[in-house]
Amino acid sequence: MLQADGLLERCTRLTPKLATDDELLMCHRKEHIQRVDGLYMNPIQTNGQPAKQEGDAYIISGDIYCNRHTSTAARSAAGCAAQVTWCLCTRLSNTKAAAN
Repeated sequence: MLQADGLLERCTRLTPKLATDDELLMCHRKEHIQRVDGLYMNPIQTNGQPAKQEGDAYIISGDIYCNRHTSTAARSAAGCAAQVTWCLCTRLSNTKAAAN
């Protein structure tokens, strides 16, 4: 669809990155970051009880589970979102500077 509409050549491919602690600390408390990083090693349900294990995953609540990839997935999502935001802000800044 992007290619058919001629949008693909206007896109910039970014290399995915994991968010650093410093980047995460801009939006989250240190305790939250540590909790997500350690969730698989110490799985606790939202009610404070030990989480139920099902295969390689732990059920944290009715709609939340974790596995050994949870921390990496969360850091990847945050890192990619931060990277896109930085790129957009840089482009907008450069566009405004060129217009002046």
